[in-house]
Amino acid sequence: MKLKVQLQGQLMIFLVDSGSTHSFVDCAVAGKLQGVIPTPVSMVKVANGSLVPCSQQLQKGQWYCAGYEFVSDFNVFPLGSYDGL
Repeated sequence: MKLKVQLQGQLMIFLVDSGSTHSFVDCAVAGKLQGVIPTPVSMVKVANGSLVPCSQQLQKGQWYCAGYEFVSDFNVFPLGSYDGL
């Protein structure tokens, strides 16, 4: 399922993945956001079983969807087709 969201005043398209254990923003999106910080490298397992390093995070990112407000930590990750997951 795709959602239209607003994060730090920017309109984005997020993909809902019920199997994901964390939330992510695309690397290109992260460059436009304030508050992205370096973190210790963690390895993220993707759908094909590969491990991809992740070393940045947006903590307590405030975002809106359909009139509701949410706060999430977002790991910065190369998503490609979507702004967030």
